[in-house]
Amino acid sequence: MQQILAVNGNSLEFLSEVAEVSESAGEIEECLSSAATVDFLLREIAALQETVQQLTRRQEGSMACTVDATNGDDQKFARLFFHDRRSGSKFLVDTGVSASVFPCKSSPSKAPVPNFSLYATKKTRIPNFGSKDLTLDFGLHRLFS
Repeated sequence: MQQILAVNGNSLEFLSEVAEVSESAGEIEECLSSAATVDFLLREIAALQETVQQLTRRQEGSMACTVDATNGDDQKFARLFFHDRRSGSKFLVDTGVSASVFPCKSSPSKAPVPNFSLYATKKTRIPNFGSKDLTLDFGLHRLFS
């Protein structure tokens, strides 16, 4: 810039005005490039949001309502349930159990089974009315039995 102005034979006042205009043009260019960058970033964000929505829709379609983590009214205990798509039943996940218990109304037999006993924590016997094999569909691309 100095070389261009030094060669010019105009007054110092005129040259200072030219220098100011030149500097402000550089600021405009910076603003324009910043605006272009912002526009580019906004387009990228929109594309990423669309991708996330597509992936979420795809995942919801293949595994709809499979797991339900609840906290209920009591904030001390968090429970994890799996939903069976076939029966609509909810199963509480508990890693320390060896048997699942259903109400006796779901059992075909109303007489207690003597050869299998369940006990509560205080050594109280829990009567049972048979066993039932289930095939469960939790939406995990395979059946559990």
